Amino acid sequence: MKNRNGRVTFFALLSVALLLFGENILAANHYILAGGAGDGSSWGSPLGTLPDSLIRGDTYYIGDGTYRAKAFSTSEEGAKLIIIKKATLTDHGTDEGWISSYGDGVASFTGTLTFKTSYWEFDGSLKYGFKLIRTRSGYIDEHYMNVYGNNIKVANVEIMGPGWKDCHLARGIQSTGDNLVFDACYIHNFSAVGIRFSGGANIEIKNCHFHNIRNLDNSVCYNLRGSQCHFEDIALFDGTKNVSIHDNIFSQDYTSKPQNVERGYGVMMSLHGGYLRIYNNIFFNLTYPIWLNSDGWGNLTDFYVYGNTFVGYRVATTTDGLDDLKNNIFCNLPSFFNNDSTRKAPTVGSYNLYCYDSRYVSDYKSASHSTALEQGICPFKDCVKDWRLVSPTDPGYALPQPYNKDIVDVTRGIDGNWDRGAYEYKSSASRPTSPNNLTIIPGG
Repeated sequence: MKNRNGRVTFFALLSVALLLFGENILAANHYILAGGAGDGSSWGSPLGTLPDSLIRGDTYYIGDGTYRAKAFSTSEEGAKLIIIKKATLTDHGTDEGWISSYGDGVASFTGTLTFKTSYWEFDGSLKYGFKLIRTRSGYIDEHYMNVYGNNIKVANVEIMGPGWKDCHLARGIQSTGDNLVFDACYIHNFSAVGIRFSGGANIEIKNCHFHNIRNLDNSVCYNLRGSQCHFEDIALFDGTKNVSIHDNIFSQDYTSKPQNVERGYGVMMSLHGGYLRIYNNIFFNLTYPIWLNSDGWGNLTDFYVYGNTFVGYRVATTTDGLDDLKNNIFCNLPSFFNNDSTRKAPTVGSYNLYCYDSRYVSDYKSASHSTALEQGICPFKDCVKDWRLVSPTDPGYALPQPYNKDIVDVTRGIDGNWDRGAYEYKSSASRPTSPNNLTIIPGG
């Protein structure tokens, strides 16, 4: 009787577990390693590449090496995910056949990755464990990643473009899907677009770094390629709506000689509904950090720009359709940027901080609840590479979640003062405080 009750209890618990966690219990791991010729059941018998058809609910670990282009087209089964992740020293599934050299580098993809169906997670695990590159020389016009499905997360991926000087029309990512997350990606060296959204809703871009997405001049590229390259870090077009852009760095190389700001846009928009929330970002040395395309707005309902740091720009942000502008820092220091390239920062908001500019100082001082610094004062540890604060700012405006954390997830106002800009004063950075590979070129 005791045994029978034990069996009944066991099967009852098993039934509940299968009901609640069935997908995870039944899920399997598969192992991919460049040069492998096995069945993918372990690191001792890895597949050499991702199979044509993947299994819903399963996880595919990828080891170091170089891999080819791939179209992900496995049909959906409800909301079952397929997880593709970089194998690491601490997360690689089975230990059978495992060698540490499989997980101490990166997995590189030399062809286009295309997500044609929905419910995928593509994660480099550690910082930029996946890398998308092109190994051939010459003109590049294809996109490095296409995201056409819904409910997809792309994380810890470096996408290195072909360079910005030759007017390549390649884009880092082309996207049309809904319910997307792009997290901790490094997208750089494109002359066209970092990520272009052609429609789609409910999109989050966070913890990413966009660097050197620019070109010589659109007229030059048009004459060379017969098309405009656009040079936008993020482009929101064709009905894209409900977008959050936060905790990112947007930057271009800087020369220490006073200069005209290089051509480049941070966020270019032509939206047609929903919300746009831009907060806790750093925009460095861009022509137009936030800009409205000539196509204009549709029925955008909430356009907020909160707690960002703008350093070096011609026009920091569009004010067309802007609902609120608070707790930002705007700096165009003449010692770093020529007077003929500096332009006025917007004063329509409140609780912002402005670096000195002799042409606009009276406007900055009269802006609502805002602060205009005295001449020669830089509020940062380094105005061209480290935008942490050297001292507390005048108190900013206390905002609700999700705006109550700074760029490194420090709670704002925890010391009694809500600081302006992307960083709270004395934030203990858990991610880089300045862009990786930011180049400071000595001026002549």
